[in-house]
Amino acid sequence: MSLPVTFGEFWPDGDFEGKTNDGRQGWGSRLSATFEDLSPSEQDRLFDSLKDNPARRVHTYRFHAVAKFRDEIGTNPYEPDDPPLSPIAAFEAPRFFESRKSYSQLGSLIMLNDRILAVDDDFREIIERFEPGMHRFFPIEIHTRNVVATFHTLVVGQWLDSFSPEHSQAEAFTHNGDRFRLYEKRAAMAGLAFSRAAFGNAQLWRERRIGERVTLLSDQLHAAIVERGLRVPRINKLKEI
Repeated sequence: MSLPVTFGEFWPDGDFEGKTNDGRQGWGSRLSATFEDLSPSEQDRLFDSLKDNPARRVHTYRFHAVAKFRDEIGTNPYEPDDPPLSPIAAFEAPRFFESRKSYSQLGSLIMLNDRILAVDDDFREIIERFEPGMHRFFPIEIHTRNVVATFHTLVVGQWLDSFSPEHSQAEAFTHNGDRFRLYEKRAAMAGLAFSRAAFGNAQLWRERRIGERVTLLSDQLHAAIVERGLRVPRINKLKEI
């Protein structure tokens, strides 16, 4: 499943926790303020770096915290000297998302800013039924001009290495070192191959060498979504080897 590329029912246009009076994103401002109020030991637990530069430390921590909802915990998606992403603290989760527009409906899975995913109650129930305790969910309200909807930010807890470039069509991807970027058009996606030996019985996962732009679902999970009649972004059939 690829992320949406235009605003709409699967990608509402807005800001996490609205805007501050000086135009900054509310969530990022709250993260910075909360981090500054923590004890030194708690700051070290969350972001053990840049202790000699407090202002830069607070600024960098904010991006570090946001990345926890998108990238693999325990890895370092940014600067080599930054610490690996630590487990998410409860206060770090965004509390609401304020849309700039009204929408007649939202999908059961949506993308918010920073490529963070959120799911409704029905989608969460299906994921938890297939892989209980594997992924993390944090409640978030989606505020549009005409309704307040309850969703959950989805933190994918399973990262694998099942992509097989050797068995994929060369025109379906490019690579830079050991990282791959997929061409996300339907025809190209059909030429991508993934190893059953590597993904096994996984139901929902992301690929370490591809990143957050593509989320993979098993055929069984996809069938459950279809059976429930959930509205989700386009899901492409991939090749299994």
